[in-house]
Amino acid sequence: MGDATDTCRARVTRRDAVVQRLIEGLAASDAIEGAYLGGSLASGRADALSDIDIGLAAACGRSDEAWTVAQGLALEPGPPRRAIEGAWPGTRLLACLYSADNYPPIGLELDIAVSSLRDVDSQTLFAPQRVVCDRHGRLRAELASIPPAPTAVDTAVTVPPLPWWPAG
Repeated sequence: MGDATDTCRARVTRRDAVVQRLIEGLAASDAIEGAYLGGSLASGRADALSDIDIGLAAACGRSDEAWTVAQGLALEPGPPRRAIEGAWPGTRLLACLYSADNYPPIGLELDIAVSSLRDVDSQTLFAPQRVVCDRHGRLRAELASIPPAPTAVDTAVTVPPLPWWPAG
């Protein structure tokens, strides 16, 4: 049991060190208006297997530069084993997977979303977010309009269960 506990503790320490380096890397670029952590790291429900979700708000007219910053940040944990780029209106996403050799036992996932400040609500569907950089105080205001995540009770009440097969 001690080995598993030590592995989990080491993984959390290593992941948290990556988060800190990402935040420090953001400070070096004025192409980023602000940044926030999402998912379990923002909600306080992170565990040893949690990934890193970070949203970047590009400074006005500097989305391409912010995307370049995101690509550089993706190298902070080391070289990714796999990287996938995606986009939807207002946002670009870089999802990276890192080796279990470097982040035992299952590897590490880092998701970086980049948008303009006015489109930051397209990066994330639900609050909370933990703002880690807000150069001019505008990011918090934009994120304030994002609704809280539904709870299990909310989804049980508002989304009826669907049958696996149509009733016959």
